[in-house]
Amino acid sequence: MNSDYIPMDTVTFMDEVLRFYDSHGTAEERIRANYMNGCVYRDRGDSPMALEYYLKAVNLADTTEKTCDHELLSRIYGQMAELFHKQRYPQKELEMWNNAIAMARKANDTLMVMQSMMRISGVYWLEGKKGKAAEFSRETYKFCKKMGADSLAARELATTIAYNLEHNNLDDAKREIDEYVSKSRLADKHGNMAEGSEFFYSYLGEYYLKSHNTDSALYYYRKLISYDEDIMNLENGYKGLMEVYGNL
Repeated sequence: MNSDYIPMDTVTFMDEVLRFYDSHGTAEERIRANYMNGCVYRDRGDSPMALEYYLKAVNLADTTEKTCDHELLSRIYGQMAELFHKQRYPQKELEMWNNAIAMARKANDTLMVMQSMMRISGVYWLEGKKGKAAEFSRETYKFCKKMGADSLAARELATTIAYNLEHNNLDDAKREIDEYVSKSRLADKHGNMAEGSEFFYSYLGEYYLKSHNTDSALYYYRKLISYDEDIMNLENGYKGLMEVYGNL
């Protein structure tokens, strides 16, 4: 269920499973059982209990042992990072992503390393360290390109696009926007963004507003607010429209 992204909130037997493995299981089985119990609480929306079981899981691990499942540990740290992200606790989120990267490197899991690195620039941005966010994002972009992951590299450009737009580096922003659209695999041939990536319309709106292309700016800000299930889309869309009309 967990591997197939099926919510586990209806599972009622994990406490019993955990008690069994705590008494009779190997260290790896106890780690996995605590992890699974944490996932059940995660899907129930109980972050404190989920974190408690995730922490129990990683504390059971001896990372110096050759048999240590570093790949699993990287996933657990990633889950904790996600929970701290939802709680807007960037310091702990950053710590967990760094732990996830360290474990993924030991497991030779390059994809997990890249995916974890891609989350760190957003943490710095949330902390208000936008210059550091852009710097780290550029390093992540280079690493993804080196590994041949061109689509992931293109997705990482979102942070530097935002930074360049904020600093009115419009030529750099446009170059990165074009690469994001053409290589991220998040835009179809008509320029429509994939579900969950609609925030990119705000970057397009801002670029066209600052390029004095009012019609295109209005188009993308109006497109953004049509995805009203996300309050951030509404906030960014209406804010953009106010700026457009304020400059008319």
